[in-house]
Amino acid sequence: MEGLAWRSTGEFTFREGGALWYSLDPGSLNLVQAVIERYLWPPLWDPALLEVLRLPAVPFFLGVGALCLLLVRLGRRRQR
Repeated sequence: MEGLAWRSTGEFTFREGGALWYSLDPGSLNLVQAVIERYLWPPLWDPALLEVLRLPAVPFFLGVGALCLLLVRLGRRRQR
């Protein structure tokens, strides 16, 4: 999406991670917010995770992917 906008405007800008997530699946973003606010700790959502969701989408999703890979790797070590 960002690359297509660059071709027409000449400016390369990144969308925020939260905005991209909302455009792809708003229900899951709302579900994550509700779970964090009700069952975990409300200040974790606002301001902590809101600041993370304001990061540009590329580093945001690279971080989420790296975290998922790390969790999978840790899970495999415990199974052995």
